[in-house]
Amino acid sequence: MTDQPTTTETTTDLELAHDWLERADSLFLTSGAGLTAAAGIDYGDTELFARHFPGMLQYGVRAQYEMIGRPPTDEALFWGYWANHVNLVRHTWDRAEPYDDLHRLAGTFDDDEVFVMTSNVDGFFERRGFDPARIHTPQGDYALMQCETPCTRDVWTWKDELDAMVDATDPATQRLRDPALVPRCPNCGGPVFMNVRKDASFIDDHWRPAADRMAAWLRERATGNGLIIEIGAGFNTPSVIRWPGEAITDRFEGWRLLRINPTHPDVPAELGERAHGVSTDAGAFLRTLAG
Repeated sequence: MTDQPTTTETTTDLELAHDWLERADSLFLTSGAGLTAAAGIDYGDTELFARHFPGMLQYGVRAQYEMIGRPPTDEALFWGYWANHVNLVRHTWDRAEPYDDLHRLAGTFDDDEVFVMTSNVDGFFERRGFDPARIHTPQGDYALMQCETPCTRDVWTWKDELDAMVDATDPATQRLRDPALVPRCPNCGGPVFMNVRKDASFIDDHWRPAADRMAAWLRERATGNGLIIEIGAGFNTPSVIRWPGEAITDRFEGWRLLRINPTHPDVPAELGERAHGVSTDAGAFLRTLAG
């Protein structure tokens, strides 16, 4: 598909969005990292990083995204960072206005008319009141841990271990004061990491039921007037959120795609007037839309 530029006049965008919401009989909310960035957690924000992880600056690290894929050559430092990162992003961050706005929009539909798919692993949709049975998170969840090998298909929660690591982190060095707190697989004793899709070791068995429910939900509504509102899904992993939304819109003739993205708002020309991109701040737009 060939992308086309989109209209950026806020009034026109809002009028169109309201019109599409009124016409819709199903609401499919999809999101990428840009939605959580709109809630204040931007993985490229150097000021945010310096405020919450000052001990990391001495190692030449300036932003959260720089730690993604970084090997655990120093386990005390590695887990001193990751435990505190997950605690901030998954458990303690309480500013999530864009998610609240989406929840208000979803509240104008019946429960069975709404489904969510997000590449974010921070659990914000569930934490802000969305039904967990109607959320598909194909990239995983920071709240779960798995074996790196993996020696087993099991995953487990690790909040107690995380809390102990946070308490044992030296803020001046970001290192664990007690190396014995470095988490290990309870089955083989090997290294572990959060249950997120970073390579072929990712365990997704427990996520498949949600994927099946989502697929069934989409099939049931294929001939209706569905609306996809996609927020902050760019080109880091377009096959997870961005391209599926375009494919669904292309296949389901009565469906529309509203793409909210300040840097990549383009929509495929082939979708014609059934797709529209909004190049503006997602938080401000959702706040006005849900108003």
